[in-house]
Amino acid sequence: MTQPDRDRARSADIALGAQQTALRYISAPQRLLRLFRVLLMASPREKEEWPELVDLPAEKAKAELEAKTKHKVHLVETGSAYTMDFRQDRVRIFYEKDTGKVIRPPRIG
Repeated sequence: MTQPDRDRARSADIALGAQQTALRYISAPQRLLRLFRVLLMASPREKEEWPELVDLPAEKAKAELEAKTKHKVHLVETGSAYTMDFRQDRVRIFYEKDTGKVIRPPRIG
C-alpha cells in the first residue's frame, strides 16, 4: 500500500470514527458504500489557487494559467467592477493598474 493510499485510509478511519457503533448494525454492502463515499471525499482535488503567480506581470500569469489549466482566465484591474458569481470554469487574476503585476493569488471562481 502506497503512502497516499494509507493517508486516504487514515482519513476514512477518522471520518468514520464517530459512526463506528452505527456501522456495526448496517449490512456489509452499505458499509462498503459509506467507506467508498468517504474515500472519494478524501481524494486529492485539482488546484484551486495559484499563490506562486503573485508579483508576476499579469499577462505572463495569464499565459501560464491558460497553459496549465482548462479554465477561462480573466484579468481584473484593481478598482474595476466585476460580478460576484462563482464559476468553476473561471479564474480571475487581480492586478495593479500602475505596475501591471498580480496583487493576490488567482483562484477559481
